[in-house]
Amino acid sequence: MTANDSTGPAQGETQAPGTRWRAILRHQEAQAFAVAFHADVVLETALFDGHTEGPAALQIFFNAMRGLYEEIHFVRETASAESTVLEWEGAAFGGRVVTGVTILDHDTNGTITRVRLFHRPYAMVLDCAETLARSLAGQLGPGVRWLSGSRS
Repeated sequence: MTANDSTGPAQGETQAPGTRWRAILRHQEAQAFAVAFHADVVLETALFDGHTEGPAALQIFFNAMRGLYEEIHFVRETASAESTVLEWEGAAFGGRVVTGVTILDHDTNGTITRVRLFHRPYAMVLDCAETLARSLAGQLGPGVRWLSGSRS
């Protein structure tokens, strides 16, 4: 995903969708994780209004997200000079189906400048948001207003 990422395929080889993104998310050390991102990287998601910034906030968020999914599979990856689109599907909250799209915007060096994360169906959006709001209360900064609502 980035110029610093040595996990890319050799010429002529193909890679499973999401392989590079998964490699970035696996980094547990803050410095190793941050290498893939601009210092002012922005995260926008359907789970909250507003946004959060910086690699540290993204790492906190994605570590929490990892705990929600029982399984997740990237099914398609489409890349251009400016962005990578990852389509995924999985299960959470007792095997309920969740699908979505992750869009990674990057500069000419491949450093990620913005991450946009979208979930569906809507009931899963609400359940993920409510669960994360409880576990991450106040950790992502003042720009985050967690989604909540009635499903009636």
